Amino acid sequence: QAEDGIRDRSPSRGLGDVYKRQHQLRAARKQLEGTVNDTLLAAARNYYNLLLKEALLQIRIKAVERSEEQVNQNTQLEANGLATYLDVLQARTQLARDRQDLLTQQSARRVAAIQLAHTLNISLGQDLIPAGRLVQKQRLISRDFLINELLAYAVDNRPELKQFEELRKAAKAQIPIAAAPLHPKVNLNGDVYGIGTKLNNLGALFVLNFGVNWTLGNLGLSDTANIQAARWQARQALIRANKQFVDVFEQVRSSYADTLIAEQKIEQANEQVASAQEELRLARLRLDAGLGTNLDVLTAQRDLTQAYIDQAEAVISFNLTQVELLRDIGLISVDTLTSGLSISKPKN
Repeated sequence: QAEDGIRDRSPSRGLGDVYKRQHQLRAARKQLEGTVNDTLLAAARNYYNLLLKEALLQIRIKAVERSEEQVNQNTQLEANGLATYLDVLQARTQLARDRQDLLTQQSARRVAAIQLAHTLNISLGQDLIPAGRLVQKQRLISRDFLINELLAYAVDNRPELKQFEELRKAAKAQIPIAAAPLHPKVNLNGDVYGIGTKLNNLGALFVLNFGVNWTLGNLGLSDTANIQAARWQARQALIRANKQFVDVFEQVRSSYADTLIAEQKIEQANEQVASAQEELRLARLRLDAGLGTNLDVLTAQRDLTQAYIDQAEAVISFNLTQVELLRDIGLISVDTLTSGLSISKPKN
């Protein structure tokens, strides 16, 4: 506070300009940190998107294999008189749909690889493959954190908050710069004369000149207008800084809520997969026993494929919400993204 007060009261245009440029430099550095954080977030999003597309591709491949197996089985049953030609056609139709979905997924996976390569600024011609193709839940922030604690982390670490605070101080430093032309210029000088008849007995005569020069261009109206404009700019900078605080708090709260919801969706997706697996098993048993139909098996196959897709999307969605929350509290970095360890509360 004392430092700010000295800056605000400084009548020197040059000194005030130095303070202003210092704050602008600090703001530029914080803006660079924010850009790095946004780039890491974009890279993580594209990586998880590629991982999801790769997982969905494997799911589509398994779906095609199951459909081919069903076609072969129905063809044999039809040859032995145990199934109709309609059953064979239905199985072939399902196989054709699964193959079409597989082709679409292959294209989507390639597009995801191109997007990640573009973000990493590497050759778009090479096909990126995730090192670990297993889709699994990755917690980056301990669930022990409360929302107020996460907000405190954001206040301490988000570079955007420090950036706009420095811009506010830079705008505030412009006020004394604009007021400098209205300040008078003071000159003080003097002379010393020796008075006396002999050199060894001279008295001193001091003559001091004190001058005040006050120049007001246009009766000071232009400078007064510049001061008022600087005050308005400082006010706008304060409003932008306050708005940035509100935006950061909104981002943290939204990401925190998304994380809680995404974690619940994983549990529901796991139950959906278990139910679909049992549905397919029973449908095949009923078909073999003559109690079910071919449509029941095909429907169960589609349900199982969709259950696997929902499960993979739920896990990736949770991982992405963790990355976004990590960025929103200002702790995103290469180390926190790749260490495999979650950020925990400091021990008291």
